Amino acid sequence: MDTDTSDLYSRPSKQSLQDTFVRRHLKDVSSPAAVLDRAIVRRNCQRMLQACESLDLKFRAHVKTHKTTEVTRLQVGDSSSTARIVVSTLAEAEYLTGSRHEWLDDNRELNILYGVPLPPSQAMRLGYLGKTLGRGGLSVLIDHVDQLDAICTIRAISGHTVNLFVKIDTGYQRAGVKPDSVQLKSIIDRVQSALEPHLTANLCGLYSHAGHSYYLSSRYNSMWQLQEELEDLEHAGATIDEIYRRRGQPNRRFILSVGATPTATSIQGLQDNADDDGVHQRQAEGFRRYIEDLAIHREIEVHAGVYPILDLQQLDTRINRRVPSPNGQLSTADLALTILAEVVSIYPERGEALIAAGTLALGREPCNSYSGWGRISPWNTTSAETGWMIDRISQEHSILSKDRGAAKPAELHVGQKVRIWPNHACVAGAGFGWYLVVDSSLPENQRDIVVDVWMRCRGW
Repeated sequence: MDTDTSDLYSRPSKQSLQDTFVRRHLKDVSSPAAVLDRAIVRRNCQRMLQACESLDLKFRAHVKTHKTTEVTRLQVGDSSSTARIVVSTLAEAEYLTGSRHEWLDDNRELNILYGVPLPPSQAMRLGYLGKTLGRGGLSVLIDHVDQLDAICTIRAISGHTVNLFVKIDTGYQRAGVKPDSVQLKSIIDRVQSALEPHLTANLCGLYSHAGHSYYLSSRYNSMWQLQEELEDLEHAGATIDEIYRRRGQPNRRFILSVGATPTATSIQGLQDNADDDGVHQRQAEGFRRYIEDLAIHREIEVHAGVYPILDLQQLDTRINRRVPSPNGQLSTADLALTILAEVVSIYPERGEALIAAGTLALGREPCNSYSGWGRISPWNTTSAETGWMIDRISQEHSILSKDRGAAKPAELHVGQKVRIWPNHACVAGAGFGWYLVVDSSLPENQRDIVVDVWMRCRGW
């Protein structure tokens, strides 16, 4: 296959979707529907860019959560010369590349990292993607020496040297090699001796994903995890430096790419931590000094994906105490995605209700703080404290029951539209082809009016 796969997935045009939904009130929209608050997305993206800029860090935006050009534009901002992207599917990369004129300024370069350890079967598609992106535009991830044979195919088709990141396992144990492992050394030896001399590949960085940070419970624990992640990558970098020195070659100023939303977001507010206690102030100052020292010989890059949208799982990590929320903690007012659903039946004898939205609209991932599959509120509120949660879930339906520990639940009625705060925004969004966009920064009587439709990429 020598082209992208976007033509395999038919979908309506954006214009037809806008004609159908824009200016309609959410109460008149068929459900289930995925609703995104543009003002919250913009605020969350600006926070991340400002935090990285304050520490002189590079930022790589993961697009796997939303898969849209509009949110990608907000993620990359406009201050850097290169828009750095990481994708989970080649369909995302092809979609963004084919529509780059819609979201990326002409004077900016685009670098896309395929964030899955390289599948040999995808070498041809990656080659054509690299050809489209041009020199330096494509990066791939490797964590096994047998993946390197595919690099030659990518190089031959693209006509450009392939940028390589080695995936390092810093504790999540999903993918990657250990910082001082024999496997890492065999990868580097093969790259350095067989690929780089022929300009087939360029080892440019080390990459890790701190997925285990989702189980942390404070911003400062997340910050500590981020520093440990950097230390592990620097350990791997020292291993690589030694291999290059033995061959008489100078050290590289590798990119150390770290993050996950809990750890990446922990750096927000570091430039203003006057309200923290003495211990936390010292921890924040120590982290800043560590970053400054490391940046002398490494380029530090932060990556994250769900942060523009956020979800109930992220509330559990309490990743940022400096947000515009009444209780000073991250709250549902900072969550951009809710699922519009309708109450279709009430069961008073059971104290339950039925909604016409199930696993395919909400996902089925747990949350540490409660036993349900989503929290419920009336549509026109920004609080999930109504006493209802999704207790049981099936493919197309869910059962609402009283949220354990909550006060008496609010009354529900058949035909009522409710909003569902999903546990995991990445999975909940996957059931929809587009987002209905609202804007909470508008006057109150306009906040439930659809102002745009943002189409999601589909496929693999």
